[in-house]
Amino acid sequence: MTWVRLLLFFTFCLSCCTCIEPVSTGVYFGVTAASASIYAATSFMYCVVSECCNQEKSAIIAKNWIKYDAEDKLRNDFKKKLHGQHLVESIVIKAITKHMKDSQPRKALVFSFHGWTGGGKNFVSYLIARNLYHEGLKSKFVHVISATEKFPDPTKSNEYKIQLMKFVKEQLSQCGRQLFIFDEIDKVPGGVIDALAPFLEYSVVSKEQNKAIFIFLSNTGGGEIARVTYSFYYNGMNREDIGLQDIESLIDLHAFNEEGGLKKSSLIHKNLIDFFIPFLPLEKIHVQSCIVDYLQEKYNITRDVNDKFVVKIANQLDYFPQDSKVYSKSGCKKVARKVDQAVD
Repeated sequence: MTWVRLLLFFTFCLSCCTCIEPVSTGVYFGVTAASASIYAATSFMYCVVSECCNQEKSAIIAKNWIKYDAEDKLRNDFKKKLHGQHLVESIVIKAITKHMKDSQPRKALVFSFHGWTGGGKNFVSYLIARNLYHEGLKSKFVHVISATEKFPDPTKSNEYKIQLMKFVKEQLSQCGRQLFIFDEIDKVPGGVIDALAPFLEYSVVSKEQNKAIFIFLSNTGGGEIARVTYSFYYNGMNREDIGLQDIESLIDLHAFNEEGGLKKSSLIHKNLIDFFIPFLPLEKIHVQSCIVDYLQEKYNITRDVNDKFVVKIANQLDYFPQDSKVYSKSGCKKVARKVDQAVD
């Protein structure tokens, strides 16, 4: 790249001359054109083998490292592999599609995923990364930040806050189309997550930061989500009848008041989180679907969702409430271990 820089420098020097003769003018424009061509060719070749921050329909990028037309594939993945979470499917896909197709969004897209363990929060984050980025979770534009690993000491909140702000700022300066996933945000020390506020606000100055997507994963509000879900079941209504309006305000309230990273957070106070997404507790039929998926993916074994072997494994998990045992206490989280033990 050194010789490219030299050419560009030479071009700059020529442009600074106050008196340019006709011959010099020809040389100047020739060098300028050559420099532009070399730069485009170099960028093209570099992006053949190395991950690049490509814009939508970029003319000089050889590969779409960042995918702007992932709606169909994302929807297909959700339908085939995500079970029992109709609200996630209907809201997340639409919001991401709209955000990615907007070349100049007004603000970053911010999700807060809530629900008990095993409901699919991490899995959905993985599907989003896989469909938006050629390298998936391995992409240099995808960042999974674990609260227990990155922010283990509650007494260092101010230090963590500075580190987080610096990290996000550096990433966004390299490419606006970043994906930040904060796992177990309910375990982040108070005040730390407020460092993100400047990057989530509506901005007309820093347009690149508006292109990013932030996802917060939390167990906060899981009890309320389960209560609402069970009330629909108890009253003979389908879980698909549950709308976001039935739960979102409850999640917002619990996230703001319960202990954890979002407690009294400016992100909630300033309405910077676009969608609070509830992950409903999974029923046994959903667990059986997870078992079928895992058998196919890990062992290339095809089974029906009501197969005796599948039902037998599903019955090994714990369910609640005690009288009806409708919902899995661990969602699909223990499925892999149970299947591995049964197959081996």
